[in-house]
Formats: sequence, C-alpha cells, structure tokens
Amino acid sequence: MGSFKLGEKEIKVPVIQGGMGIGISLGNLAGTVAREGGIGLISAAQIGFLEPDFEENPLEANLRAIENQLRKARSIAQDGIVGFNIMTAMRDYEKYVRAAVEAGADLIVSGAGLPVDLPAYVKGSNTKVAPIVSTCKSANVILKYWDRKYGRTADMVIIEGPKAGGHLGFSEEELSYYTDEKYAHEIGNIQKTVDSYAKKYDTKIPIAVAENMSKEEMVKEAVEEAKAKAAKETGEQEEQAEETVEETAEQEEVSEEAEEASEEEETEEGSGFMKKFGRKNKKDKKDEKI
Repeated sequence: MGSFKLGEKEIKVPVIQGGMGIGISLGNLAGTVAREGGIGLISAAQIGFLEPDFEENPLEANLRAIENQLRKARSIAQDGIVGFNIMTAMRDYEKYVRAAVEAGADLIVSGAGLPVDLPAYVKGSNTKVAPIVSTCKSANVILKYWDRKYGRTADMVIIEGPKAGGHLGFSEEELSYYTDEKYAHEIGNIQKTVDSYAKKYDTKIPIAVAENMSKEEMVKEAVEEAKAKAAKETGEQEEQAEETVEETAEQEEVSEEAEEASEEEETEEGSGFMKKFGRKNKKDKKDEKI
C-alpha cells in the first residue's frame, strides 16, 4: 500500500502508530511518527499523569494535558497528521473528545465500545473520525447509525482482529473460531460494508488493518472476493429491476388491450340496443298512427 489521503492531507507513509495509554503514546512519539509521514496518535488514557495536580484533580489534569501533548507533537511535526486515541469506554468520553477537537486534533480514533455519538462531538470542526471495528456487524451498526442520525460517514475505518493488540471485543469462543482464513473473509465483508457507504457519500474511506500482516495475500483475496460478490449482487438487483419494469409494461399493455376490447364491446352492445330499440320505436309509432 502506498500513500493515501485523509481528507485533504496526504499520509505519505502508510503507518498508523497505535495509541498506547499511560505515558507511552504521548506528544514525542506521535510527533516523530507524523514527521516521518505516518499518522501519530496520542493516547488520552490517563494522559495527564505527569501533571502536578493529577492525584487531586485527574480529569482537569488529563484535559489540560491533551492540549499540552498535542502542542508538543506539533512542535516536532508542524504539517504532519496528529490525532488522539480515545476509548469509548472512558469516563467523561465526550469531554475528552471535545478537548481534543478544541486543541486542533486532525483525527479521533475511537474503539473499546461503539462510538455512536462521536460525530456530534466533532461537529463543526475539521477533525476526522475513525471508528475501530472487529466485525462486519459492528461496522454496519456504527456506519448505519451515523448515516441515519448525523447524515455522515467515517473518514477512516480501523479493523482490529483477534490477533491485534489492545482492548479487543472477542470472546474466548470467537478467538478459537477465527482462523486466519476465516478472519480474512470477515475483513472482506467489512470492506464491502465500508465501500457501500463510501459510494453513498461519494468519497473514499481508507481501511487500516491492525492484525497479523503475514497473511496479506489472504486478506487481499478476501477483499477482492467480497467486491466481486457485491458486484454480482448489484447486477442481479439491476436484472430483477429490469424484469419488473418489463412485467409492469406487459401488464399495462394487457390492461390497455382489455380496456379497448371492453370499450368496443360496450359500443357494439350499445349499437345493437339502439337498433333493437329503434325498430321497436318505429313499430310503436306505426301502431299509434293506426
């Protein structure tokens, strides 16, 4: 994969540095990754633990640190893409997102739950949004909700599979179920869902896979298979639509013919009635004269 765009900005190196909490993914790391052409992410998880008042006022310290750490990253990479990883499960999630937006974050990546109201918190800003999904079902739920409630879609989608690091949403049974091949097909189905919303909004939605990359060819194959399946379904739907149009036209033609036949029949019946009535009328008049 080469460079790609996130909104108007170009990511020259297709690397998204993960958001590792409590002092790992801060401004220095995120700024350095962004400077080299990737996407640098600052983790909001206990981001203010180095602030002097963190023990007494953790929320205020964390919100203050969001601006401080972003400023530090910007000093390293003035034109790079720097964002935040903010877990949906965090207490005061909305406050963290709004603080990151106000500070000027390029991107909010959000997982550990369904970030269904994320669009509301970034509304009116240039901050992009990228939900983290693990299955086609979660991707569909998030994108459908955003589409219906907020009239928008994602700027990027990040897929975390069963072999990714972080807060995964897989049960033990699912971890046993998903082989590399099965999850490659799940990725293909997620791609299909994302592509449908990209088409609806006439945009491109890049997808990043946080997963075992040794199976890259398998993933590509699954994605192509999903695209081919989608194209086939679209073709079948168009064919069905054409058949419906043809059937409707035939029904209308039959209806018109039946209507014409009915009118002709009524005319003939009326003509016969007039002839019969006319003869009877003449006879009656003749009888009157006699």
